[in-house]
Amino acid sequence: MERVLKKYNLIGDELFYHHTVTPPIGRDYVHEPEVHRQYELLYLKEGRISYVIDGKTYKARSGDIILVSPGELHTIRIDGSRAYERIVILFDMELFKRMLEEIKLELSLFSEGTTLKFHITKSDAVKKYGIDAIVKSIIATEGEEKHRRLLIVAKLLELLAAFDRMAKDSGEPDTTPDSEDRLVRRVADYVEEHIAERMTLDSIAAALFVSKSTLCHRFTAYMRISVNKYIAARRMTLAADLIKRGATAQEASAAVGYENYSAFFHVFKKTYGIPPTGLKEKQ
Repeated sequence: MERVLKKYNLIGDELFYHHTVTPPIGRDYVHEPEVHRQYELLYLKEGRISYVIDGKTYKARSGDIILVSPGELHTIRIDGSRAYERIVILFDMELFKRMLEEIKLELSLFSEGTTLKFHITKSDAVKKYGIDAIVKSIIATEGEEKHRRLLIVAKLLELLAAFDRMAKDSGEPDTTPDSEDRLVRRVADYVEEHIAERMTLDSIAAALFVSKSTLCHRFTAYMRISVNKYIAARRMTLAADLIKRGATAQEASAAVGYENYSAFFHVFKKTYGIPPTGLKEKQ
């Protein structure tokens, strides 16, 4: 059903993109929820979607861009009455961090710990800042492999700069979500704040003053993933980031709330297909 128009892995899973189109199927459908270690940018070339990020729903139309931070749980509900064409770019800021430090520059929008102001950027702002042209130029880049890689990295830096300019610009369109499940949002915030601690469904429900059944039903219905699976995914994302930034596997395991390293090892390998130490070896 889905047709891949172009796909390219620049540096393993640290930086890659794909351009795909799904024809109309006559009914709405939902993608499985995901949590990435990288930033994810989705440029909607054609179609209508509802993009759900940690309890917030953004309705996107052709020409809009969605930007998701590492660790944010997200899923997509697609209007299947029309074609769904998108360009998706995933990138790890660690690739650019050293480069930016060398020239003493910081992109505040993408600084560590920064909450994105622009989960969704509407088509008028996308055009105003030339973001659509940059995204299309990344996909169109061809040529000898080493030159292609260099050009894509340069264009991605241009893309980040365009977003950073937009974030600093006052008077941009309101990008508040179209709807929000406050309980799901509170769960996401609670998990983030207590990621290094032991969490159970009972303890989370008690902290949020809801019943366990309400907690589980509301979260799963909205995000299409259980609370426990979300916690595990969020922990793995953070652990991978810590390891990439120099922590040992044991340090990362403890930092994300695992008392038993063997349990952490098992979940990490199941999530990423490699042991925790293998992540450093890939760098």
